[in-house]
Amino acid sequence: MLNLLPTLLTGVGHASSAFAVPVVKVANSGIASAIPDQYIVVFKNGVTDSATDAHTRRISSFHSTIEARDPKGRKGRKTRGLHKKINVSGRSKFRGYTGEFDKATLQEILKSPEVDYVEQDAVVKVNLDGIPTEDLAEESTEESESNNLKKRVYRSNSTWGLDRISHSNHKAPYRYYYNDAWSGEGVTVYVIDTGIKREHTQFGDMYTGKTRVRWGTNTIDNDNTDGAGHGTHCAGTIGGLTYGVARKVNLVAVKVLDNDGYGTWSSVIEGINWVAKDAKSGFSVASMSLGGGKSTAVNQAINALHNAGVTVVVAAGNENDDAKNYSPASAEKAITVGAIDEKGKVADFSNYGSTVDILAPGVNILSSVISSNTASDYYTGTSMATPHVAGLAAYYISKSINENNKGVTPDEMKNLLLERSWGVAESSLGSFLRKAAPKIVNMLRSHCGNIKCDFH
Repeated sequence: MLNLLPTLLTGVGHASSAFAVPVVKVANSGIASAIPDQYIVVFKNGVTDSATDAHTRRISSFHSTIEARDPKGRKGRKTRGLHKKINVSGRSKFRGYTGEFDKATLQEILKSPEVDYVEQDAVVKVNLDGIPTEDLAEESTEESESNNLKKRVYRSNSTWGLDRISHSNHKAPYRYYYNDAWSGEGVTVYVIDTGIKREHTQFGDMYTGKTRVRWGTNTIDNDNTDGAGHGTHCAGTIGGLTYGVARKVNLVAVKVLDNDGYGTWSSVIEGINWVAKDAKSGFSVASMSLGGGKSTAVNQAINALHNAGVTVVVAAGNENDDAKNYSPASAEKAITVGAIDEKGKVADFSNYGSTVDILAPGVNILSSVISSNTASDYYTGTSMATPHVAGLAAYYISKSINENNKGVTPDEMKNLLLERSWGVAESSLGSFLRKAAPKIVNMLRSHCGNIKCDFH
């Protein structure tokens, strides 16, 4: 939850006694995935921008002095100091910075009155299993009887996931029913992941063939490609021409995980920070198919991104454990997605609990991969469930643009998705039932309850 402390400053750059209590320890310092000497520093709400600027200048100067006294690192490993300032603005702010600091500089940070908390950086990874094979889908179209400007479309030989979210008659051969006028046009989805293969044919514009993928930022390495393939697969489910929920959506690659599918919480927060500055409120979605141990800083950054008008969809995780123990799954404002299989049962690996908002297809999902510009493959995980919901969020924003010429707020989107979901039979609940989830679990239904719906 966002820290909603009132403004307690008595003057520019001067903290009152209420801010004078020092931070006594570093959060998450004892966890197995912790990264030595790397930290996420979060400022208190109410501290002025001038005070935070003064703080970062002072810490940078202090760190430089320490490094100058020990140029060869005899007293410990050399550290790089402050790396990236963070400022996710909205109705509430998430401000801080990431960096690598020696013990003396860390102590200086901990005793700073402007600092709310310091969190040890940690490893984060994709939530994925892979099952190789290939297939392609065909497409057919029908004109809507009610309005010829609104195309009622179906894709024959579709993926079971697209079939599952679009109607209730789930029998092979699968079909995806949707309205082509609401296929994501005017909407941007930020894929916070391993990158996206921009050249893949799944991401070409329907009419011009020009790619709909824009490279946004890279906070993890210097390789602006998707060497892991995970982000490309997720992007294909969101907006691929054949495999995507919303095939006209604009996609932005936000690379926070490396070519092995690993990253750090600081790289994730830096990616969120970039999205907050680039996104258009009410017309944007962030898809995060990644996870790690619980991070207050990451959850707070996600909540701030939500408050800035971006719908944030995240993976519940694959540990068959309570999602409250993981981030970003436990972020209060995120839409947290668990996985179901082709029979509609909760996947045995899917995390569960009160923080899971909705379930979507996540087992044996066919989508785009990086082995060629036309390749596809089957992947499994809550990583695959998440882009189904992110794509559907883009679909609904596009619908609102088409009908009302306006976007959709994140709160409206969450309510809309939950309203258009249905309960899962107790026999299909698996861990949700065994572990006594405290609320009714919903399975993503999408636009309608049967194949003769009017796509509302």
